[in-house]
This record gives sequence, C-alpha cells and structure tokens, in this order.
Amino acid sequence: ITTSRHYSDKTVASVMRRVCEHLGGIDVQPTVEDYRKGNLYGVKQSGGCDVSREINIALEKHTFCL
Repeated sequence: ITTSRHYSDKTVASVMRRVCEHLGGIDVQPTVEDYRKGNLYGVKQSGGCDVSREINIALEKHTFCL
C-alpha cells in the first residue's frame, strides 16, 4: 500500500506564510515554487530552524478527506 498527499498551492502558501511569521528571522518570503522544487531544504532562519522541515510538519497537520 502506498499513499500520497497533494496540497493545493493555496494551502501551501497559507501554511508557508504562517510558518515564516511564527519562525521570524527569514529575509525573503519563500514561494510555493521554491517549496515544490525542494529549494528550501537547508534554508535556515536566524534561530536555526529548518524552514522546509517546519513547513512539512505544519502541512502534515492538514489532512482532508475527499
């Protein structure tokens, strides 16, 4: 059994905005395209948190049944 999750661009953008506001210390607001291409791996905010990891954790909390 395999599973896959897909989040709309709107959901990703909303979660990214909230995570970046919560973390603070991020010079440039990442884009949905940055997230989808994996460009955020290794991007850290001033406190040392991995931005991509924090976004993934927040997205995992959003589970919708269709």
